[in-house]
Amino acid sequence: PPLYGALVKNEQDVHLLERLAFMNRRDQRG
Repeated sequence: PPLYGALVKNEQDVHLLERLAFMNRRDQRG
């Protein structure tokens, strides 16, 4: 189903956001 492709793309976006958030938290810690 087309929904599966959307889910995969969403997962990739979430992974990117998680990486950005992780880097952000690491920078804040100093």
